[in-house]
Amino acid sequence: METALQEKLKQAIQKPNVSGVICSDMHGLCLGCKGDVSKKLAGPMAAMCEEANKVRVPNSERLLAIAIEAYGSNTDAKTLLVNQTDQVCTGIIKDVRD
Repeated sequence: METALQEKLKQAIQKPNVSGVICSDMHGLCLGCKGDVSKKLAGPMAAMCEEANKVRVPNSERLLAIAIEAYGSNTDAKTLLVNQTDQVCTGIIKDVRD
């Protein structure tokens, strides 16, 4: 039987244009990943969440989300969306479609 996290990763990877999903704890330990993503992304992603937590929107308790777009030498383009909930940092890699 799959864990709740594995089930959520499985659901997320099935969304349109999603090519990879990864979750880490706030220390950069990879909790799980699916699709075209390296476990090595867990550490840098946790560091991004930590830095984003230092920026607060006035009158808001919400944490910031981070979006990074990357364009390759060919027509490949990806977006990495990073967000934190509780003590879990989640990254979703999406293919950018024209």
